[in-house]
Amino acid sequence: MNIPVDVKMLDYAPPSFKVEVLNKGRVVVDREPYTRIILKWAALSELNDLSIKYKKIKNILSE
Repeated sequence: MNIPVDVKMLDYAPPSFKVEVLNKGRVVVDREPYTRIILKWAALSELNDLSIKYKKIKNILSE
């Protein structure tokens, strides 16, 4: 099998990249599906936290 595969480490990736990969990426091996679900939840939570912080900073700078 000569199939091209793109492997990316998600440990230190930006949350937006994690969410995109977990939503659109193709799962090749899934020995522990709950780990993928927890990682997706954590990435969405982190992305939401960053969004809230961004809005607060934007409001402070616009004053």
